[in-house]
Amino acid sequence: MNNLEKIRPDLKLENFFRTKGFQRKFKANELIFMENEREDCLFYIAEGLVKIFMISDEGKEKTLFILSSGQFFGEVSLFDGLGYDVNAEALGDTVIYSMNFKDLKNALFKEPDLSFDLLKVMAEKVRTLTQQIKDMVFYDISGRLANQILIFSKQFGKKTERGILIQLSLTHQELANLLGASRVTVTKTLNQFQEEGIIEIVNRRILITDLQQLMRYIG
Repeated sequence: MNNLEKIRPDLKLENFFRTKGFQRKFKANELIFMENEREDCLFYIAEGLVKIFMISDEGKEKTLFILSSGQFFGEVSLFDGLGYDVNAEALGDTVIYSMNFKDLKNALFKEPDLSFDLLKVMAEKVRTLTQQIKDMVFYDISGRLANQILIFSKQFGKKTERGILIQLSLTHQELANLLGASRVTVTKTLNQFQEEGIIEIVNRRILITDLQQLMRYIG
């Protein structure tokens, strides 16, 4: 059973970025940064969604994270100075705050509690990537999709009379990029879940109608 929860760092780090960071606004599908760019900044999402993804030499896309308000990204390049090894794209109107390494480093020395909060941010990413590896090794596509739906339910879910509505709209191709599967396979598996009464699709959003049955796919 998946126990991956969205780890929220202490509000102190969030408030620090909101008051000291540089505000930037992005439209849907606008790139925030690209792979190999060198920019020593840490980013905080105040509003909206950000997709973190990689593109192979053949042009195949693999989504690593879908991040929402209250989450951070860009921390790896911040510390090793080697440039970004991923791409970041806004999935809708998005407001972020950024801070360069020099200013952040000075703040961490003055307020050690911020360092602990930043470690929580990095722990969240490690847990998520570890879960993705586990899914690829131990689950078939049904298990991987079921687990991803459960993760989304914790991050974007809203309880309704009919079940848990995931307030996130992704295309079948975007889901496939996240799961490391083909669009056709994802579509087939979603249809299977609907036929079994596990989910419904409501305005391009997933409604979980049988949570227990969904969880059986991941043991």
